[in-house]
Amino acid sequence: MAFFPNADALTRTQEALAAIAAGPSAKDLAGAPVLTEWMVCPHAGVFFSLQGLSTGHPELTQDGAFITTSIVLGIDPQRRWARTLSRWYRLATPADPQGDSQMSYLSQRDSALADGDINAAIDQSRAVMAHELLHAQHALTRA
Repeated sequence: MAFFPNADALTRTQEALAAIAAGPSAKDLAGAPVLTEWMVCPHAGVFFSLQGLSTGHPELTQDGAFITTSIVLGIDPQRRWARTLSRWYRLATPADPQGDSQMSYLSQRDSALADGDINAAIDQSRAVMAHELLHAQHALTRA
């Protein structure tokens, strides 16, 4: 269970994967923080996270703060929302890879994925996560 440090992490991952399969409800999105100037960047090997300026995040007191999310498990093809391990996000304006934004010096702009590569990369990450989840569940049943 090295990939999942405890049973709670295993359960949260199962719930996040199930949430993606169902898609977000109107209530999920109404309470979700908004990311502006967002981009998808590498995170821990084969995984990816979002980076951007957050508004309405339940654990942050400052709107407009630069954040790096937990691992992204799904993203809307129209780029309206994303699901990470921990929560839903509403996606506003993406970062302009050619632009000069306040994020350019904070982020991994050079390693951000191009829009056309995002869905395939996140699908692959989700498949790896699902495989790791099955492996951990199997290990628990043998214990």
